[in-house]
Amino acid sequence: MNDKKFNYIGPTWAIKSFDKNEDNTGSTNFATEWKIDYIDITRNSAPPGKLIKLAEKHLDKKLPIVWIYSDPWGDIPSITGMSFKEYVERTDWFDIWKECNFYNLKRISELGPPVFIIGSHCDIIDCTFSNIEIGHHSMQKWMATNCTMSNIKVLDNIIDIVLPDTRQIRIEHCFANEIYLRFLYENDFVQPNNDLHDKLWNQWHFWKELEKVNFMYDVHPTKKSYINFSKYLEKKVIRFLNI
Repeated sequence: MNDKKFNYIGPTWAIKSFDKNEDNTGSTNFATEWKIDYIDITRNSAPPGKLIKLAEKHLDKKLPIVWIYSDPWGDIPSITGMSFKEYVERTDWFDIWKECNFYNLKRISELGPPVFIIGSHCDIIDCTFSNIEIGHHSMQKWMATNCTMSNIKVLDNIIDIVLPDTRQIRIEHCFANEIYLRFLYENDFVQPNNDLHDKLWNQWHFWKELEKVNFMYDVHPTKKSYINFSKYLEKKVIRFLNI
């Protein structure tokens, strides 16, 4: 008899927390914190397209889905036919991002079961599908709201930060900036669009500020973040699962 309660789907951000000098024995994730049995359909560093293919093979369609959402970066070539280089150099890069994001959300909706989706690796936007409930649009904005740092504010869904050198930055949308920065580092001949370049570095500064209160370590949320965000979501998840 299957005693599982939901399909748990997502990338590295769904699998484990990261802390300095951690040997992984103390790591956690959302499902672990909720203590509810689930079917594990996770994969390290997987973009939504790859996770959708895994779900098509392993999904129990009689059970709802909790989806920890990842950035569509890795799916951009297969969806659009363009290279990463062309994508990051285009002035309409964010329009392309939104098209790929919507394409993936539509495919998630078409899997069939009701979905509880959480913006983690990137924010959830343009999600209006009747069988998808948004548990939270942005774990990163939740961290900004709850980190108790006086130099970080969230107002009208925009993160405002005053950096130690007194520069002020704004973040309207969070995405997987470490993937972009890694690509640019490994391909230093690529000249990204100026707007994208600024957004990447603004989010990098934001993560560095979150490190100061142990909400992030390097490019990943810490155990402290997972435990507290899981507690925040727990009642919503239980209601969604009807248990």
